Amino acid sequence: MHRTVKSIALASASVIAMSLLSVSSALCATLSAQDSAAARQIVGDFVSAWNAHDMQTFGTLFTEGADFINVVGVWMKGRGEIEKIHTETHNTMFKTSTLAGAVSDLDVLCPDVAVMHMSWTLTGHRGPDMKPAPEPRTGILTLVAVRGEGRWLIHSGQNTDIVPGAMVPPTGK
Repeated sequence: MHRTVKSIALASASVIAMSLLSVSSALCATLSAQDSAAARQIVGDFVSAWNAHDMQTFGTLFTEGADFINVVGVWMKGRGEIEKIHTETHNTMFKTSTLAGAVSDLDVLCPDVAVMHMSWTLTGHRGPDMKPAPEPRTGILTLVAVRGEGRWLIHSGQNTDIVPGAMVPPTGK
């Protein structure tokens, strides 16, 4: 009998927890048009700072505790390191680069947390050997943005190159 009561209690707790999660998700799933535009603006600011090669402004787009993983797997931790490493690359391989991109997807997790995907194209860049790189380079940047310090800021980012032909469907052979 004790096991049955315990099982019922656990099942009830699970149902209550799932219900609360459903309610909180429903309550946190939308932004006003103005808030959505403000969240999306972080991507416009990202592109503008990149193209101006202004990595000081670029750094201000991130929270103090942000992290960012670039397309080659360098994991930058903190606003200062994100700015420093991007300054180094914009003094070298990205010095003449031009980034184009826009939000292709925005998912609101809560009124102050959103996940965005930015489809991008990069031209005018160089490889690590400083020779012109094949163009255009394309990718997808995933950003977790939070509303803080009176505006939306990037708290986490993962950048991924799209490698043509890397995901070839099986041919059945």
